[in-house]
Amino acid sequence: MSTSYKDPLYSFSTAILRIVDRVSFLKKLFSMLLGIKAKLITAAVGLILVVTMVLSSLLLMIQYNGLIVKTDETCKATAIGLSSIAIEGITQNKRGIVSDYVNNLKGSGISGLNSVYVVEYMIEKSGDEKKAVGGTIIAHSDPQRMNAAVPKNIFNQITLIREFDKKIAVEDGERYYLYTYPIDWKVILKGKDRTATLGAIRLKFVEKEVLAVFYQSRNVVIIVTLIVLAAGIFLMYMLGSFIVRPILILSEGVSAVKDGDLTVHLDIKSVDEVGRLSESFNEMTAHLREKLQMQKFVSSSTVEMIKKAGSKHAEVVRKGERKRITVFFSDIRGFTSFSEKRSPEDVVIMLNHYLDLQTKILQKHGGDIDKYVGDEIMATFQGDNMGVNAIRAAIEIQKAMGAEIKKNKEAKAAIAVGIGINTGEAVVGAMGSSNRMDFTAIGDTVNTAARLCSAAAKGEIIVTAAAREAVPAKIKTINFIKTEPLTVKNKSEAIDVFKVK
Repeated sequence: MSTSYKDPLYSFSTAILRIVDRVSFLKKLFSMLLGIKAKLITAAVGLILVVTMVLSSLLLMIQYNGLIVKTDETCKATAIGLSSIAIEGITQNKRGIVSDYVNNLKGSGISGLNSVYVVEYMIEKSGDEKKAVGGTIIAHSDPQRMNAAVPKNIFNQITLIREFDKKIAVEDGERYYLYTYPIDWKVILKGKDRTATLGAIRLKFVEKEVLAVFYQSRNVVIIVTLIVLAAGIFLMYMLGSFIVRPILILSEGVSAVKDGDLTVHLDIKSVDEVGRLSESFNEMTAHLREKLQMQKFVSSSTVEMIKKAGSKHAEVVRKGERKRITVFFSDIRGFTSFSEKRSPEDVVIMLNHYLDLQTKILQKHGGDIDKYVGDEIMATFQGDNMGVNAIRAAIEIQKAMGAEIKKNKEAKAAIAVGIGINTGEAVVGAMGSSNRMDFTAIGDTVNTAARLCSAAAKGEIIVTAAAREAVPAKIKTINFIKTEPLTVKNKSEAIDVFKVK
Protein backbone atom coordinates (compact mmCIF):
# COMPACT_ATOMS: atom_id res chain seq x y z
CA MET A 1 0.00 0.00 0.00
CA SER A 2 1.29 3.45 -0.82
CA THR A 3 0.26 6.70 0.79
CA SER A 4 0.73 10.18 -0.51
CA TYR A 5 0.13 13.74 0.58
CA LYS A 6 -0.45 16.57 -1.87
CA ASP A 7 0.06 20.18 -0.80
CA PRO A 8 -3.21 22.15 -1.29
CA LEU A 9 -1.20 24.63 -3.37
CA TYR A 10 0.42 21.87 -5.42
CA SER A 11 -2.04 21.78 -8.34
CA PHE A 12 -2.25 25.56 -8.54
CA SER A 13 1.51 26.08 -8.33
CA THR A 14 2.15 23.33 -10.88
CA ALA A 15 -0.18 25.02 -13.37
CA ILE A 16 1.47 28.39 -12.86
CA LEU A 17 4.96 26.88 -13.10
CA ARG A 18 4.06 25.44 -16.49
CA ILE A 19 3.28 28.95 -17.67
CA VAL A 20 6.46 30.54 -16.32
CA ASP A 21 8.67 27.50 -16.93
CA ARG A 22 10.54 29.20 -19.77
CA VAL A 23 11.19 32.35 -17.76
CA SER A 24 13.79 31.27 -15.23
CA PHE A 25 13.52 34.43 -13.13
CA LEU A 26 9.75 34.14 -12.78
CA LYS A 27 10.04 30.44 -12.05
CA LYS A 28 12.59 31.07 -9.31
CA LEU A 29 10.49 33.89 -7.85
CA PHE A 30 7.31 31.82 -7.91
CA SER A 31 9.11 28.89 -6.27
CA MET A 32 10.35 31.21 -3.53
CA LEU A 33 6.84 32.55 -2.94
CA LEU A 34 5.56 29.01 -2.47
CA GLY A 35 8.58 27.88 -0.45
CA ILE A 36 8.62 26.83 3.18
CA LYS A 37 10.07 30.17 4.28
CA ALA A 38 7.25 32.06 2.57
CA LYS A 39 4.64 29.75 4.09
CA LEU A 40 6.12 30.15 7.58
CA ILE A 41 6.30 33.93 7.21
CA THR A 42 2.74 34.07 5.87
CA ALA A 43 1.50 31.91 8.74
CA ALA A 44 3.35 34.05 11.30
CA VAL A 45 2.08 37.31 9.80
CA GLY A 46 -1.45 35.96 9.67
CA LEU A 47 -1.32 34.70 13.26
CA ILE A 48 0.22 37.92 14.58
CA LEU A 49 -2.34 40.04 12.71
CA VAL A 50 -5.28 37.98 13.93
CA VAL A 51 -4.12 37.89 17.56
CA THR A 52 -3.10 41.56 17.55
CA MET A 53 -6.30 42.71 15.87
CA VAL A 54 -8.51 40.72 18.24
CA LEU A 55 -6.70 41.80 21.40
CA SER A 56 -6.17 45.41 20.33
CA SER A 57 -9.78 45.70 19.16
CA LEU A 58 -11.04 44.47 22.53
CA LEU A 59 -8.69 46.72 24.50
CA LEU A 60 -9.33 49.76 22.33
CA MET A 61 -13.07 49.18 22.48
CA ILE A 62 -12.91 48.99 26.27
CA GLN A 63 -10.82 52.16 26.39
CA TYR A 64 -13.11 53.95 23.91
CA ASN A 65 -16.25 53.08 25.84
CA GLY A 66 -14.53 54.02 29.09
CA LEU A 67 -13.58 57.45 27.77
CA ILE A 68 -17.10 58.09 26.45
CA VAL A 69 -18.73 56.98 29.71
CA LYS A 70 -16.28 59.05 31.75
CA THR A 71 -16.93 62.11 29.59
CA ASP A 72 -20.70 61.64 29.90
CA GLU A 73 -20.46 61.31 33.67
CA THR A 74 -18.18 64.34 33.95
CA CYS A 75 -20.54 66.41 31.81
CA LYS A 76 -23.59 65.37 33.79
CA ALA A 77 -21.92 66.14 37.11
CA THR A 78 -20.71 69.48 35.75
CA ALA A 79 -24.17 70.30 34.39
CA ILE A 80 -25.84 69.46 37.71
CA GLY A 81 -23.40 71.67 39.61
CA LEU A 82 -23.78 74.50 37.13
CA SER A 83 -27.57 74.10 37.27
CA SER A 84 -27.57 74.78 41.01
CA ILE A 85 -25.49 77.93 40.50
CA ALA A 86 -27.74 79.02 37.60
CA ILE A 87 -30.92 78.60 39.70
CA GLU A 88 -29.40 80.74 42.42
CA GLY A 89 -28.21 83.35 39.93
CA ILE A 90 -31.52 83.57 38.08
CA THR A 91 -33.88 83.50 41.08
CA GLN A 92 -31.78 85.86 43.19
CA ASN A 93 -30.66 88.09 40.33
CA LYS A 94 -27.01 87.15 40.84
CA ARG A 95 -26.21 86.30 37.27
CA GLY A 96 -22.59 87.30 37.74
CA ILE A 97 -21.89 84.20 39.83
CA VAL A 98 -23.08 82.05 36.91
CA SER A 99 -20.67 83.77 34.54
CA ASP A 100 -17.81 83.36 37.01
CA TYR A 101 -18.59 79.68 37.41
CA VAL A 102 -18.64 79.17 33.64
CA ASN A 103 -15.30 80.91 33.26
CA ASN A 104 -13.83 78.74 36.00
CA LEU A 105 -15.11 75.62 34.20
CA LYS A 106 -13.48 76.72 30.96
CA GLY A 107 -10.16 77.22 32.70
CA SER A 108 -10.34 74.02 34.75
CA GLY A 109 -8.72 71.96 31.98
CA ILE A 110 -11.56 69.51 31.42
CA SER A 111 -10.38 67.37 28.51
CA GLY A 112 -12.08 68.25 25.23
CA LEU A 113 -14.31 71.04 26.60
CA ASN A 114 -14.81 73.53 23.76
CA SER A 115 -17.54 75.79 25.11
CA VAL A 116 -20.16 76.05 27.83
CA TYR A 117 -23.04 78.47 28.17
CA VAL A 118 -26.20 79.01 30.19
CA VAL A 119 -29.50 80.08 28.62
CA GLU A 120 -32.25 81.85 30.57
CA TYR A 121 -35.72 81.50 29.14
CA MET A 122 -38.01 84.45 28.52
CA ILE A 123 -41.34 83.39 30.03
CA GLU A 124 -44.72 84.72 28.93
CA LYS A 125 -47.87 84.10 30.90
CA SER A 126 -51.05 83.27 29.05
CA GLY A 127 -53.83 82.78 31.52
CA ASP A 128 -52.74 80.18 34.01
CA GLU A 129 -50.01 78.86 31.69
CA LYS A 130 -46.44 80.05 31.38
CA LYS A 131 -44.51 79.47 28.20
CA ALA A 132 -40.89 80.07 27.15
CA VAL A 133 -40.82 82.22 24.05
CA GLY A 134 -37.13 82.97 23.78
CA GLY A 135 -33.80 82.73 25.51
CA THR A 136 -30.82 84.85 26.46
CA ILE A 137 -27.28 83.67 27.08
CA ILE A 138 -26.49 84.84 30.60
CA ALA A 139 -23.10 83.09 30.84
CA HIS A 140 -20.73 81.90 28.12
CA SER A 141 -17.16 80.69 27.96
CA ASP A 142 -16.75 83.15 25.07
CA PRO A 143 -17.30 86.63 26.62
CA GLN A 144 -18.30 88.10 23.23
CA ARG A 145 -21.45 86.00 23.21
CA MET A 146 -22.67 87.13 26.59
CA ASN A 147 -26.27 88.46 26.71
CA ALA A 148 -26.84 87.37 23.10
CA ALA A 149 -30.19 85.98 22.07
CA VAL A 150 -30.30 82.25 21.44
CA PRO A 151 -30.87 81.42 17.75
CA LYS A 152 -34.40 80.21 17.09
CA ASN A 153 -33.33 76.77 15.85
CA ILE A 154 -31.19 76.11 18.92
CA PHE A 155 -33.93 77.44 21.19
CA ASN A 156 -36.45 75.05 19.65
CA GLN A 157 -34.03 72.16 20.24
CA ILE A 158 -33.23 72.82 23.87
CA THR A 159 -36.81 73.57 24.93
CA LEU A 160 -37.81 70.07 23.90
CA ILE A 161 -35.22 68.48 26.19
CA ARG A 162 -36.58 67.39 29.57
CA GLU A 163 -33.51 65.55 30.94
CA PHE A 164 -29.77 65.21 30.42
CA ASP A 165 -29.24 64.75 26.67
CA LYS A 166 -26.33 64.07 24.34
CA LYS A 167 -26.09 64.58 20.59
CA ILE A 168 -23.30 64.39 18.03
CA ALA A 169 -22.85 67.36 15.73
CA VAL A 170 -20.51 67.99 12.81
CA GLU A 171 -19.26 71.51 12.12
CA ASP A 172 -16.74 72.22 9.38
CA GLY A 173 -15.82 68.55 9.25
CA GLU A 174 -15.20 68.40 13.01
CA ARG A 175 -17.23 66.09 15.25
CA TYR A 176 -18.56 67.44 18.53
CA TYR A 177 -20.51 66.08 21.51
CA LEU A 178 -23.36 68.39 22.53
CA TYR A 179 -24.64 67.91 26.07
CA THR A 180 -27.85 69.70 27.12
CA TYR A 181 -29.30 69.86 30.64
CA PRO A 182 -32.51 71.70 31.59
CA ILE A 183 -32.36 74.10 34.56
CA ASP A 184 -35.34 72.85 36.57
CA TRP A 185 -36.32 74.83 39.67
CA LYS A 186 -38.37 72.75 42.05
CA VAL A 187 -40.58 74.75 44.43
CA ILE A 188 -43.53 74.13 46.69
CA LEU A 189 -46.44 76.30 45.68
CA LYS A 190 -49.77 76.17 47.48
CA GLY A 191 -48.68 72.97 49.18
CA LYS A 192 -47.78 71.27 45.95
CA ASP A 193 -44.44 70.42 44.37
CA ARG A 194 -43.92 72.49 41.28
CA THR A 195 -41.11 72.45 38.70
CA ALA A 196 -40.27 75.52 36.70
CA THR A 197 -37.79 75.24 33.82
CA LEU A 198 -35.77 78.43 34.02
CA GLY A 199 -33.42 77.70 31.12
CA ALA A 200 -30.85 75.24 29.89
CA ILE A 201 -27.14 74.46 30.06
CA ARG A 202 -25.19 73.38 26.99
CA LEU A 203 -21.67 71.94 26.97
CA LYS A 204 -19.74 71.31 23.77
CA PHE A 205 -16.84 68.83 23.59
CA VAL A 206 -14.44 68.19 20.68
CA GLU A 207 -14.46 64.45 19.95
CA LYS A 208 -10.81 64.15 18.86
CA GLU A 209 -9.70 65.83 22.11
CA VAL A 210 -11.95 63.63 24.22
CA LEU A 211 -10.54 60.57 22.47
CA ALA A 212 -6.94 61.81 22.29
CA VAL A 213 -5.77 59.07 24.66
CA PHE A 214 -7.66 56.52 22.58
CA TYR A 215 -5.99 57.69 19.36
CA GLN A 216 -2.58 57.61 21.05
CA SER A 217 -3.23 54.07 22.21
CA ARG A 218 -4.35 53.10 18.71
CA ASN A 219 -1.13 54.51 17.24
CA VAL A 220 0.92 52.67 19.84
CA VAL A 221 -0.91 49.45 18.96
CA ILE A 222 -0.15 49.99 15.27
CA ILE A 223 3.53 50.66 15.98
CA VAL A 224 3.81 47.68 18.32
CA THR A 225 2.03 45.49 15.76
CA LEU A 226 4.47 46.56 13.05
CA ILE A 227 7.42 45.87 15.37
CA VAL A 228 6.02 42.46 16.31
CA LEU A 229 5.35 41.75 12.63
CA ALA A 230 8.92 42.67 11.70
CA ALA A 231 10.26 40.54 14.56
CA GLY A 232 7.95 37.69 13.58
CA ILE A 233 9.00 37.86 9.94
CA PHE A 234 12.67 37.90 10.96
CA LEU A 235 12.23 34.98 13.35
CA MET A 236 10.21 33.00 10.81
CA TYR A 237 12.84 33.74 8.16
CA MET A 238 15.57 32.46 10.48
CA LEU A 239 13.46 29.46 11.45
CA GLY A 240 12.64 28.85 7.79
CA SER A 241 16.33 29.00 6.92
CA PHE A 242 17.06 26.56 9.73
CA ILE A 243 14.40 24.19 8.42
CA VAL A 244 15.04 24.71 4.72
CA ARG A 245 18.86 24.47 4.81
CA PRO A 246 18.93 20.68 5.42
CA ILE A 247 16.13 20.23 2.90
CA LEU A 248 18.18 22.10 0.29
CA ILE A 249 21.18 19.91 1.14
CA LEU A 250 18.95 16.87 0.75
CA SER A 251 17.66 18.22 -2.58
CA GLU A 252 21.22 18.72 -3.81
CA GLY A 253 22.01 15.17 -2.75
CA VAL A 254 19.01 13.84 -4.68
CA SER A 255 20.12 15.81 -7.76
CA ALA A 256 23.62 14.36 -7.42
CA VAL A 257 22.23 10.81 -7.25
CA LYS A 258 20.02 11.56 -10.25
CA ASP A 259 23.16 12.58 -12.14
CA GLY A 260 24.82 9.29 -11.20
CA ASP A 261 26.97 10.37 -8.24
CA LEU A 262 26.48 7.70 -5.58
CA THR A 263 29.39 8.92 -3.46
CA VAL A 264 27.31 11.76 -2.04
CA HIS A 265 26.88 11.67 1.74
CA LEU A 266 24.59 14.04 3.64
CA ASP A 267 26.04 15.42 6.85
CA ILE A 268 22.81 16.62 8.46
CA LYS A 269 22.89 16.42 12.25
CA SER A 270 19.27 16.64 13.33
CA VAL A 271 16.91 14.53 15.41
CA ASP A 272 13.75 15.58 13.58
CA GLU A 273 12.06 14.15 10.49
CA VAL A 274 14.58 15.78 8.14
CA GLY A 275 17.43 14.19 10.10
CA ARG A 276 15.81 10.77 9.86
CA LEU A 277 15.17 11.35 6.17
CA SER A 278 18.84 12.21 5.59
CA GLU A 279 19.87 9.02 7.42
CA SER A 280 17.55 7.03 5.16
CA PHE A 281 19.02 8.84 2.15
CA ASN A 282 22.57 7.92 3.21
CA GLU A 283 21.50 4.31 3.74
CA MET A 284 19.87 4.32 0.31
CA THR A 285 23.01 5.63 -1.45
CA ALA A 286 25.12 3.09 0.45
CA HIS A 287 22.84 0.27 -0.73
CA LEU A 288 22.93 1.65 -4.27
CA ARG A 289 26.74 1.71 -4.18
CA GLU A 290 26.76 -1.86 -2.91
CA LYS A 291 24.31 -2.87 -5.61
CA LEU A 292 26.39 -1.15 -8.28
CA GLN A 293 29.51 -2.88 -7.01
CA MET A 294 27.68 -6.22 -6.95
CA GLN A 295 26.55 -5.74 -10.54
CA LYS A 296 30.19 -5.61 -11.57
CA PHE A 297 30.63 -9.16 -10.31
CA VAL A 298 27.40 -10.74 -11.57
CA SER A 299 25.78 -10.87 -14.97
CA SER A 300 22.70 -8.83 -15.80
CA SER A 301 20.80 -12.10 -16.17
CA THR A 302 21.72 -12.95 -12.58
CA VAL A 303 20.45 -9.55 -11.49
CA GLU A 304 17.23 -10.20 -13.37
CA MET A 305 17.01 -13.60 -11.68
CA ILE A 306 17.29 -11.96 -8.27
CA LYS A 307 14.46 -9.58 -9.18
CA LYS A 308 12.26 -12.45 -10.26
CA ALA A 309 13.10 -14.61 -7.23
CA GLY A 310 10.31 -13.06 -5.18
CA SER A 311 7.81 -12.72 -8.05
CA LYS A 312 5.48 -15.01 -9.95
CA HIS A 313 8.48 -16.14 -12.01
CA ALA A 314 10.26 -17.55 -8.94
CA GLU A 315 9.37 -21.17 -9.79
CA VAL A 316 10.78 -20.83 -13.31
CA VAL A 317 13.98 -19.30 -11.93
CA ARG A 318 14.48 -22.16 -9.45
CA LYS A 319 13.66 -25.01 -11.83
CA GLY A 320 15.08 -23.51 -15.02
CA GLU A 321 13.63 -23.44 -18.52
CA ARG A 322 14.62 -24.25 -22.07
CA LYS A 323 15.34 -21.28 -24.29
CA ARG A 324 16.70 -20.76 -27.76
CA ILE A 325 19.76 -18.57 -27.36
CA THR A 326 22.99 -17.67 -29.10
CA VAL A 327 26.13 -18.43 -27.09
CA PHE A 328 29.37 -16.48 -27.57
CA PHE A 329 32.82 -17.58 -26.36
CA SER A 330 36.08 -15.66 -26.77
CA ASP A 331 39.56 -16.55 -25.59
CA ILE A 332 42.80 -14.54 -25.64
CA ARG A 333 45.40 -16.67 -27.35
CA GLY A 334 48.85 -17.05 -25.75
CA PHE A 335 47.98 -15.02 -22.71
CA THR A 336 49.14 -17.71 -20.29
CA SER A 337 52.73 -17.66 -21.61
CA PHE A 338 52.60 -13.86 -21.78
CA SER A 339 51.53 -13.58 -18.13
CA GLU A 340 54.43 -15.72 -16.96
CA LYS A 341 56.86 -12.99 -18.03
CA ARG A 342 54.99 -10.14 -16.32
CA SER A 343 54.29 -9.10 -12.74
CA PRO A 344 50.86 -10.01 -11.34
CA GLU A 345 49.87 -6.34 -11.29
CA ASP A 346 50.70 -5.88 -14.99
CA VAL A 347 48.89 -9.09 -15.88
CA VAL A 348 45.68 -8.03 -14.09
CA ILE A 349 45.80 -4.53 -15.58
CA MET A 350 46.25 -5.81 -19.15
CA LEU A 351 43.70 -8.61 -18.80
CA ASN A 352 41.07 -6.25 -17.40
CA HIS A 353 41.76 -3.83 -20.25
CA TYR A 354 41.06 -6.43 -22.96
CA LEU A 355 38.12 -7.95 -21.13
CA ASP A 356 36.63 -4.47 -20.65
CA LEU A 357 37.10 -3.70 -24.35
CA GLN A 358 35.22 -6.87 -25.36
CA THR A 359 32.53 -6.44 -22.70
CA LYS A 360 31.57 -2.95 -23.86
CA ILE A 361 31.20 -4.17 -27.44
CA LEU A 362 29.14 -7.19 -26.39
CA GLN A 363 26.80 -5.07 -24.26
CA LYS A 364 26.55 -2.53 -27.08
CA HIS A 365 25.07 -5.28 -29.29
CA GLY A 366 22.70 -6.61 -26.61
CA GLY A 367 24.88 -9.35 -25.19
CA ASP A 368 24.76 -10.42 -21.56
CA ILE A 369 28.07 -11.35 -19.93
CA ASP A 370 27.45 -14.74 -18.37
CA LYS A 371 30.87 -15.21 -16.82
CA TYR A 372 34.60 -14.59 -17.04
CA VAL A 373 36.88 -17.62 -16.82
CA GLY A 374 40.45 -16.39 -16.72
CA ASP A 375 41.05 -14.76 -20.11
CA GLU A 376 37.84 -16.26 -21.53
CA ILE A 377 34.42 -14.61 -21.85
CA MET A 378 31.06 -16.37 -22.10
CA ALA A 379 28.13 -14.24 -23.24
CA THR A 380 24.58 -14.98 -24.32
CA PHE A 381 22.23 -13.27 -26.77
CA GLN A 382 18.45 -13.56 -26.89
CA GLY A 383 15.70 -12.23 -29.10
CA ASP A 384 14.87 -12.23 -32.79
CA ASN A 385 18.21 -10.74 -33.86
CA MET A 386 20.41 -12.66 -31.45
CA GLY A 387 22.48 -14.38 -34.16
CA VAL A 388 23.13 -11.15 -36.08
CA ASN A 389 23.95 -9.26 -32.89
CA ALA A 390 26.40 -11.92 -31.68
CA ILE A 391 28.27 -12.08 -35.01
CA ARG A 392 28.40 -8.29 -35.38
CA ALA A 393 29.80 -8.05 -31.86
CA ALA A 394 32.43 -10.67 -32.75
CA ILE A 395 33.46 -8.78 -35.91
CA GLU A 396 33.76 -5.50 -34.00
CA ILE A 397 35.81 -7.21 -31.28
CA GLN A 398 38.30 -8.57 -33.83
CA LYS A 399 38.64 -5.12 -35.38
CA ALA A 400 39.18 -3.54 -31.96
CA MET A 401 41.76 -6.16 -31.04
CA GLY A 402 43.53 -5.54 -34.35
CA ALA A 403 43.73 -1.85 -33.47
CA GLU A 404 45.20 -2.80 -30.11
CA ILE A 405 47.91 -4.84 -31.85
CA LYS A 406 48.99 -1.78 -33.80
CA LYS A 407 49.17 0.29 -30.62
CA ASN A 408 50.92 -2.35 -28.52
CA LYS A 409 53.36 -4.34 -30.65
CA GLU A 410 55.05 -5.82 -27.55
CA ALA A 411 51.82 -7.59 -26.62
CA LYS A 412 51.04 -8.64 -30.19
CA ALA A 413 51.42 -12.33 -29.40
CA ALA A 414 49.20 -12.11 -26.37
CA ILE A 415 46.16 -10.16 -27.49
CA ALA A 416 44.85 -12.08 -30.47
CA VAL A 417 41.40 -13.52 -29.82
CA GLY A 418 39.60 -16.61 -31.05
CA ILE A 419 35.78 -16.61 -31.03
CA GLY A 420 33.17 -19.36 -31.24
CA ILE A 421 29.40 -18.81 -31.69
CA ASN A 422 26.52 -21.28 -31.62
CA THR A 423 22.72 -20.97 -31.66
CA GLY A 424 20.33 -23.51 -30.18
CA GLU A 425 18.36 -24.59 -27.15
CA ALA A 426 19.90 -24.43 -23.70
CA VAL A 427 18.71 -24.85 -20.14
CA VAL A 428 18.62 -21.45 -18.48
CA GLY A 429 18.18 -20.98 -14.74
CA ALA A 430 19.75 -20.65 -11.30
CA MET A 431 22.64 -23.07 -10.87
CA GLY A 432 24.64 -23.80 -7.75
CA SER A 433 24.18 -24.65 -4.09
CA SER A 434 21.65 -23.27 -1.66
CA ASN A 435 24.34 -20.91 -0.34
CA ARG A 436 25.63 -19.60 -3.64
CA MET A 437 23.91 -19.62 -7.01
CA ASP A 438 24.45 -18.16 -10.45
CA PHE A 439 22.06 -17.61 -13.30
CA THR A 440 23.58 -19.25 -16.37
CA ALA A 441 22.97 -21.45 -19.41
CA ILE A 442 24.08 -25.08 -19.79
CA GLY A 443 23.71 -27.78 -22.40
CA ASP A 444 25.07 -28.99 -25.72
CA THR A 445 24.64 -25.59 -27.36
CA VAL A 446 26.92 -24.02 -24.76
CA ASN A 447 29.48 -26.83 -24.92
CA THR A 448 29.65 -26.66 -28.72
CA ALA A 449 30.24 -22.89 -28.67
CA ALA A 450 33.10 -23.43 -26.21
CA ARG A 451 34.62 -26.11 -28.50
CA LEU A 452 34.42 -23.75 -31.49
CA CYS A 453 36.22 -21.07 -29.48
CA SER A 454 39.00 -23.53 -28.68
CA ALA A 455 39.28 -24.49 -32.36
CA ALA A 456 39.35 -20.88 -33.61
CA ALA A 457 42.76 -19.56 -34.54
CA LYS A 458 44.02 -16.08 -33.65
CA GLY A 459 41.67 -13.47 -35.08
CA GLU A 460 39.12 -16.09 -36.29
CA ILE A 461 35.37 -16.27 -35.75
CA ILE A 462 33.88 -19.76 -36.13
CA VAL A 463 30.11 -20.28 -36.08
CA THR A 464 27.84 -23.29 -36.46
CA ALA A 465 25.33 -23.78 -39.24
CA ALA A 466 22.56 -22.93 -36.73
CA ALA A 467 24.23 -19.60 -35.95
CA ARG A 468 24.65 -18.92 -39.67
CA GLU A 469 20.98 -19.65 -40.32
CA ALA A 470 20.02 -17.16 -37.59
CA VAL A 471 21.35 -14.40 -39.86
CA PRO A 472 18.72 -13.32 -42.43
CA ALA A 473 19.78 -13.66 -46.08
CA LYS A 474 19.05 -9.97 -46.70
CA ILE A 475 22.01 -8.98 -44.54
CA LYS A 476 24.89 -8.74 -47.02
CA THR A 477 27.49 -7.23 -44.69
CA ILE A 478 28.27 -10.59 -43.04
CA ASN A 479 30.02 -13.19 -45.17
CA PHE A 480 30.48 -16.84 -44.28
CA ILE A 481 33.11 -19.25 -45.57
CA LYS A 482 32.38 -22.95 -45.18
CA THR A 483 35.28 -24.92 -43.75
CA GLU A 484 35.95 -28.58 -43.12
CA PRO A 485 33.48 -30.16 -40.71
CA LEU A 486 34.75 -29.99 -37.14
CA THR A 487 34.91 -32.97 -34.82
CA VAL A 488 34.17 -31.95 -31.25
CA LYS A 489 34.16 -33.83 -27.98
CA ASN A 490 31.00 -35.80 -27.13
CA LYS A 491 29.77 -35.58 -30.76
CA SER A 492 29.60 -38.80 -32.76
CA GLU A 493 29.71 -36.92 -36.04
CA ALA A 494 31.58 -33.86 -37.21
CA ILE A 495 29.55 -30.65 -37.38
CA ASP A 496 29.36 -28.10 -40.17
CA VAL A 497 31.13 -24.87 -39.28
CA PHE A 498 31.75 -21.55 -41.01
CA LYS A 499 34.30 -18.81 -40.67
CA VAL A 500 33.03 -15.24 -40.61
CA LYS A 501 34.84 -12.98 -43.02
